Amino acid sequence: MFLRMILATAVLLSLTSASTAQFFDRSPTPSCTKTWTAVTFYERLDAMPPDIIEAFATLLGGNKKPQELASWIAERNHEWGATDVRPANVPSLRFIYGLKNRDRWFVWYEYGGIARGAIVVAFDSDPSTSKPSLVARLYSRSEEVCAVTYALMSARITPGGGLDNQ
Repeated sequence: MFLRMILATAVLLSLTSASTAQFFDRSPTPSCTKTWTAVTFYERLDAMPPDIIEAFATLLGGNKKPQELASWIAERNHEWGATDVRPANVPSLRFIYGLKNRDRWFVWYEYGGIARGAIVVAFDSDPSTSKPSLVARLYSRSEEVCAVTYALMSARITPGGGLDNQ
């Protein structure tokens, strides 16, 4: 009887620690965040300009409002659904970093599941509407976001003629 109790406790503890691990791990910190000096980095999505947040919210959910983003995307280093199985109240996406280089804005975020990875989104200011225009949304691995972003920094892409490898 005593052995069963110890075994049951051990199983319960291992399940508890496994379930916590799948919802919380540290966000990636790509190497370029330490070396790129001409780039402004944002560690919180809500620290980015409201028009970029609004464009990003629209990209994620069509008619999602910026204030509804917290139910979709977790902030950096916060609990999120890193696996395919997650509680309903845990976001399936997580913010990695935001960046600004000249007139181009970037949002890096990650998605969970079997094919866990990162997405690099780029916006330019569209002078005709004075609103950000989607330039690119490219799927990547978290260790490749710097290379993808670096390529997009110098790419000449007209607003509305963006890249999407979805």
